Amino acid sequence: MMKKNITKILVIIAVITICIGAKVYADYVMNASEVEYTKSDSSKVSVKAALDDLYTKSQEFGEKDLSNVPSGLISIAFSKSSVGLTYTESQSILITNPNSYEITVEISDSTVATVTKNSNTEIIINALSKEGNAVITVKATVDDKTYTMKKIGVGVWENGMPISEAKSVINASNIADYIGTQVDYTPIGGGTWRIFYYDETGKYGDGAGTVYIKRDYDSSITVSIGSYGTYYTDSSSQSILLADMRKI
Repeated sequence: MMKKNITKILVIIAVITICIGAKVYADYVMNASEVEYTKSDSSKVSVKAALDDLYTKSQEFGEKDLSNVPSGLISIAFSKSSVGLTYTESQSILITNPNSYEITVEISDSTVATVTKNSNTEIIINALSKEGNAVITVKATVDDKTYTMKKIGVGVWENGMPISEAKSVINASNIADYIGTQVDYTPIGGGTWRIFYYDETGKYGDGAGTVYIKRDYDSSITVSIGSYGTYYTDSSSQSILLADMRKI
C-alpha cells in the first residue's frame, strides 16, 4: 500500500511538472510574480504555495525522505503554530484532518498550561496561573505507526505578552498566530490592549516591521475634546467610540 501511494505521488509530481512547464517558463519570461496551475476540479493552486507547504510539512515530519511518510499526512494542517495566553485563558486550535487520523497531544510543561484533545480536528489549550513557555507536540497515528505532525509554542503571562517580546517575536509569517493576543500595556487611560496588525513594509509611515496594538472597546468611557484637542472625561459630553490603535 505504501509503495502504491509513493508511486502515485511521483506520478502526480511528474504530470504537474510536464503540464505547467510551458506556463512556468512563459510567466518567468514575462516576469510574473505568481504561477498557478488548474486542478481537475477547476480550482487554481499556487505552485509556490504548494511547494512551500510541502517543504514545511517535510520539516515538521523530521523526514528527509518523504517516501517514508504516508501521503495522507501531507494534507493535515493547523490553524496556528504559536499561542499567547494570559492566566486561565483558553484557546482552541483547529486541525484539518481529511482522513480522520487518530490525533494525540502532549505538553512539555503541564505547570504552565494543559492541553486536551476535543476531537481529531480540535485541541484546547488552557493556561494556568504561572508564567512560562511550553511546547505542545501533536502526533498522528497511521497503520500503527505514530508521526510527529506539529510542535506548537505556548507562552503564558499574568498580564499579557510583554511589549519587548511582541516586538522581537512577531513578524509577517506569524502575525496571524498572535492577532488578539493581550499585551502587557498600561497607558494612563488604562484599558485592555491586544495585538492587531503587523506592517511588513512600513506603508503607514512608522517603519517596516512595526507592530500595532488595539484597545478593547469600553462602552463606559465618554470623552470630549477640549479647546486644545485634549481628551478629558466628561459624562455630560457627547460619547465617542474610543477604539485606540497605536504602534509599539
